[in-house]
Amino acid sequence: MRVTEYALSYIAFGIVALIVCRVINWLRHRNQDRFVSELLAARKSSLGSFRPLDAFKEIGVWGFALLIWPIAVWVVVWDIFAAIKRGNVAYREPDPQDRFYAKDNLTEVVSIDQAESRERIMDPLGRVPPVPFGHLSVGWKRFLARKPSAEAQLWAFHRKTDQKAHWSFDRANGVGRGYCWVLNGKISAEIRIEG
Repeated sequence: MRVTEYALSYIAFGIVALIVCRVINWLRHRNQDRFVSELLAARKSSLGSFRPLDAFKEIGVWGFALLIWPIAVWVVVWDIFAAIKRGNVAYREPDPQDRFYAKDNLTEVVSIDQAESRERIMDPLGRVPPVPFGHLSVGWKRFLARKPSAEAQLWAFHRKTDQKAHWSFDRANGVGRGYCWVLNGKISAEIRIEG
Protein backbone atom coordinates (compact mmCIF):
# COMPACT_ATOMS: atom_id res chain seq x y z
CA MET A 1 0.00 0.00 0.00
CA ARG A 2 2.82 2.38 0.83
CA VAL A 3 4.47 1.86 -2.57
CA THR A 4 1.19 2.59 -4.35
CA GLU A 5 0.72 5.84 -2.43
CA TYR A 6 4.28 6.86 -3.25
CA ALA A 7 3.83 6.09 -6.96
CA LEU A 8 0.52 7.97 -7.13
CA SER A 9 1.96 11.02 -5.36
CA TYR A 10 5.02 10.92 -7.70
CA ILE A 11 2.73 10.87 -10.75
CA ALA A 12 0.48 13.61 -9.31
CA PHE A 13 3.47 15.88 -8.64
CA GLY A 14 4.73 15.03 -12.12
CA ILE A 15 1.50 16.10 -13.78
CA VAL A 16 1.50 19.39 -11.88
CA ALA A 17 5.20 19.97 -12.58
CA LEU A 18 4.83 19.27 -16.32
CA ILE A 19 1.86 21.63 -16.57
CA VAL A 20 3.79 24.36 -14.73
CA CYS A 21 6.87 23.81 -16.94
CA ARG A 22 4.72 23.97 -20.07
CA VAL A 23 3.09 27.25 -18.93
CA ILE A 24 6.48 28.79 -18.06
CA ASN A 25 7.90 27.73 -21.41
CA TRP A 26 4.89 29.18 -23.24
CA LEU A 27 5.15 32.49 -21.32
CA ARG A 28 8.86 32.84 -22.06
CA HIS A 29 8.63 32.06 -25.78
CA ARG A 30 5.23 33.39 -26.83
CA ASN A 31 6.74 36.43 -28.62
CA GLN A 32 9.10 34.43 -30.81
CA ASP A 33 8.75 34.00 -34.53
CA ARG A 34 5.57 32.13 -35.43
CA PHE A 35 7.26 30.22 -38.26
CA VAL A 36 7.59 26.93 -36.36
CA SER A 37 4.02 26.99 -35.05
CA GLU A 38 2.70 27.80 -38.53
CA LEU A 39 4.79 24.99 -40.00
CA LEU A 40 3.47 22.49 -37.45
CA ALA A 41 -0.09 23.67 -38.04
CA ALA A 42 0.34 23.22 -41.79
CA ARG A 43 1.75 19.72 -41.25
CA LYS A 44 -1.11 18.85 -38.94
CA SER A 45 -3.71 20.06 -41.42
CA SER A 46 -2.04 18.12 -44.25
CA LEU A 47 -2.16 14.88 -42.25
CA GLY A 48 -5.93 15.05 -42.21
CA SER A 49 -7.87 12.78 -39.89
CA PHE A 50 -6.94 10.92 -36.74
CA ARG A 51 -3.92 8.63 -36.99
CA PRO A 52 -3.59 5.98 -34.27
CA LEU A 53 0.21 5.76 -34.55
CA ASP A 54 0.60 9.51 -33.87
CA ALA A 55 -1.68 9.25 -30.86
CA PHE A 56 0.34 6.30 -29.56
CA LYS A 57 3.57 8.27 -29.99
CA GLU A 58 2.15 11.26 -28.14
CA ILE A 59 0.93 9.09 -25.26
CA GLY A 60 4.36 7.45 -25.12
CA VAL A 61 6.18 10.78 -25.02
CA TRP A 62 3.93 12.20 -22.29
CA GLY A 63 4.15 8.94 -20.34
CA PHE A 64 7.94 9.00 -20.52
CA ALA A 65 7.96 12.67 -19.47
CA LEU A 66 5.74 11.79 -16.53
CA LEU A 67 8.28 9.25 -15.36
CA ILE A 68 11.22 11.63 -15.56
CA TRP A 69 9.49 14.88 -14.59
CA PRO A 70 12.22 15.97 -12.13
CA ILE A 71 14.62 16.24 -15.09
CA ALA A 72 12.09 18.39 -16.98
CA VAL A 73 11.78 20.71 -13.99
CA TRP A 74 15.57 20.90 -13.70
CA VAL A 75 15.91 21.78 -17.43
CA VAL A 76 13.35 24.61 -17.18
CA VAL A 77 14.94 26.03 -14.02
CA TRP A 78 18.42 25.78 -15.59
CA ASP A 79 17.16 27.59 -18.71
CA ILE A 80 15.65 30.41 -16.66
CA PHE A 81 18.82 30.90 -14.58
CA ALA A 82 21.00 30.82 -17.73
CA ALA A 83 18.81 33.49 -19.33
CA ILE A 84 19.02 35.67 -16.23
CA LYS A 85 22.80 35.24 -16.13
CA ARG A 86 23.06 36.25 -19.82
CA GLY A 87 20.83 39.22 -19.12
CA ASN A 88 18.19 38.40 -21.70
CA VAL A 89 15.15 37.10 -19.94
CA ALA A 90 12.84 38.12 -22.77
CA TYR A 91 13.21 37.17 -26.41
CA ARG A 92 14.90 39.77 -28.61
CA GLU A 93 14.25 40.14 -32.30
CA PRO A 94 17.38 39.49 -34.38
CA ASP A 95 18.96 42.38 -36.24
CA PRO A 96 17.62 42.33 -39.84
CA GLN A 97 21.10 43.36 -41.05
CA ASP A 98 22.55 40.04 -39.80
CA ARG A 99 21.04 38.20 -42.75
CA PHE A 100 23.28 40.08 -45.17
CA TYR A 101 26.63 38.59 -46.06
CA ALA A 102 28.02 42.11 -46.69
CA LYS A 103 27.49 43.33 -43.12
CA ASP A 104 30.76 44.66 -41.66
CA ASN A 105 32.58 43.87 -44.93
CA LEU A 106 31.87 46.93 -47.09
CA THR A 107 34.96 48.11 -48.98
CA GLU A 108 34.07 51.03 -51.29
CA VAL A 109 31.33 52.91 -53.08
CA VAL A 110 31.24 52.10 -56.79
CA SER A 111 29.14 53.14 -59.74
CA ILE A 112 27.12 50.67 -61.80
CA ASP A 113 29.49 51.22 -64.74
CA GLN A 114 32.54 50.49 -62.57
CA ALA A 115 30.98 47.29 -61.24
CA GLU A 116 30.03 46.11 -64.72
CA SER A 117 33.49 46.82 -66.13
CA ARG A 118 35.14 44.95 -63.23
CA GLU A 119 32.91 41.93 -63.68
CA ARG A 120 33.16 41.54 -67.45
CA ILE A 121 34.29 37.97 -68.07
CA MET A 122 36.53 37.18 -71.03
CA ASP A 123 36.14 33.54 -71.95
CA PRO A 124 38.32 32.41 -74.90
CA LEU A 125 36.12 29.35 -75.40
CA GLY A 126 32.95 31.44 -75.63
CA ARG A 127 31.02 29.47 -73.01
CA VAL A 128 30.32 32.55 -70.90
CA PRO A 129 28.12 35.22 -72.48
CA PRO A 130 30.04 38.44 -73.26
CA VAL A 131 27.97 40.55 -70.86
CA PRO A 132 28.80 41.98 -67.42
CA PHE A 133 28.74 39.25 -64.76
CA GLY A 134 28.58 36.48 -67.39
CA HIS A 135 26.08 33.81 -66.36
CA LEU A 136 25.03 35.97 -63.40
CA SER A 137 23.86 38.82 -65.63
CA VAL A 138 20.16 38.01 -65.08
CA GLY A 139 20.72 38.11 -61.32
CA TRP A 140 22.61 41.40 -61.71
CA LYS A 141 19.65 42.94 -63.57
CA ARG A 142 17.27 41.76 -60.85
CA PHE A 143 19.61 43.23 -58.25
CA LEU A 144 19.66 46.59 -60.07
CA ALA A 145 15.85 46.57 -60.12
CA ARG A 146 15.83 46.22 -56.33
CA LYS A 147 17.45 49.62 -55.79
CA PRO A 148 15.40 51.06 -52.92
CA SER A 149 15.57 54.73 -53.98
CA ALA A 150 17.62 57.23 -55.94
CA GLU A 151 19.69 58.07 -52.82
CA ALA A 152 20.89 54.47 -52.34
CA GLN A 153 24.59 53.83 -52.95
CA LEU A 154 26.14 50.81 -54.59
CA TRP A 155 28.84 49.36 -52.35
CA ALA A 156 31.33 46.60 -53.06
CA PHE A 157 32.03 44.15 -50.26
CA HIS A 158 34.71 41.57 -49.67
CA ARG A 159 34.50 39.06 -46.86
CA LYS A 160 37.68 37.27 -45.91
CA THR A 161 38.00 33.81 -44.40
CA ASP A 162 37.19 33.56 -40.72
CA GLN A 163 40.27 31.84 -39.30
CA LYS A 164 38.46 31.33 -36.00
CA ALA A 165 35.81 29.14 -37.63
CA HIS A 166 35.78 25.67 -36.12
CA TRP A 167 34.57 23.74 -39.15
CA SER A 168 36.22 23.55 -42.55
CA PHE A 169 32.80 24.27 -44.13
CA ASP A 170 32.70 27.64 -42.32
CA ARG A 171 36.22 28.46 -43.45
CA ALA A 172 35.51 27.54 -47.05
CA ASN A 173 32.35 29.62 -47.14
CA GLY A 174 33.92 32.54 -45.30
CA VAL A 175 35.39 34.06 -48.47
CA GLY A 176 33.07 36.05 -50.66
CA ARG A 177 32.60 39.26 -52.54
CA GLY A 178 29.81 41.10 -54.25
CA TYR A 179 27.76 44.28 -54.28
CA CYS A 180 24.97 45.69 -52.16
CA TRP A 181 22.60 48.64 -51.99
CA VAL A 182 23.09 50.82 -48.91
CA LEU A 183 20.57 53.45 -47.87
CA ASN A 184 20.98 55.49 -44.67
CA GLY A 185 23.65 53.12 -43.40
CA LYS A 186 21.47 50.02 -43.86
CA ILE A 187 21.88 47.28 -46.45
CA SER A 188 18.70 46.66 -48.41
CA ALA A 189 19.80 44.09 -51.02
CA GLU A 190 22.96 42.27 -52.05
CA ILE A 191 24.33 40.06 -54.79
CA ARG A 192 27.23 37.69 -54.20
CA ILE A 193 29.68 37.15 -57.02
CA GLU A 194 31.89 34.72 -55.12
CA GLY A 195 31.28 32.72 -51.98
